[in-house]
Order: sequence, then C-alpha cells, then structure tokens
Amino acid sequence: MRAWLRLYEDEQPVLKLCDKAGKGGATLCLLGDGQPGLALSDENGEMGAMLYLLEDGQPSLSLFDATGRVLFSAP
Repeated sequence: MRAWLRLYEDEQPVLKLCDKAGKGGATLCLLGDGQPGLALSDENGEMGAMLYLLEDGQPSLSLFDATGRVLFSAP
C-alpha cells in the first residue's frame, strides 16, 4: 500500500505516504494536543526528521541520524 488515511483510538487522523515497497516516506498527523506534525522516515522505518507545532504554536524541528540519535533540535 502506498498511502493510507486512518483514525487512531484517540480519533487523531494520520496520513501515511510510502515508497513502492510500502516502507519509509512521510507521515502527517495531529498530535495528542491537536497540533500538526510531519515525520519523514527511511526505508527501515527510522525517523530522519520531525516537524511539528508546540502547544503555543511555535514550530519545532528535530533531525536524527541513522541510529535515531538527535543531530539537531530547535527549539
């Protein structure tokens, strides 16, 4: 499957886009506090980047290496 849209148990919507093998890609979701988030992952499912809004509306960005270690985070 290349893309899907679903609601989790807490009724938060999630849109997932995958590569041809159904791996990696982008996930757009609403976090528990209702703020939007975007996660980018590789073909192994390891997160490479996450962009989301904090509760006060301030943007937050985190970048990860191949082992999941945070390389950069702001704020």
